Amino acid sequence: MMEGRPVKFRLLEIFAEKGHLWNYEITDIMANEYKDRKSKYGQQATNWDLIELAASGFIKETDASIDENKRNGNLLIEYGLTSIGRGELERLKNTISPRGE
Repeated sequence: MMEGRPVKFRLLEIFAEKGHLWNYEITDIMANEYKDRKSKYGQQATNWDLIELAASGFIKETDASIDENKRNGNLLIEYGLTSIGRGELERLKNTISPRGE
């Protein structure tokens, strides 16, 4: 429903659908759905969106790790949707009409 909508709306929906996800999993999903999220800059923008959603209490960090293999020592963070985020997503679903309507 939120595909093509503002990125943060879609991020909340993805967490509701898939549960806990690592930041690199989210950046891959967003790169497939939003063409401006394919570049390195776009991937970093997604990471900043995740940080903002966590700071707002809509998602929370559930695990963290240092990737010694594929991502050359990068910090990996797993996030999950909070009850506040779930409530906001429900409010958005009742407020925002699907594209084309």
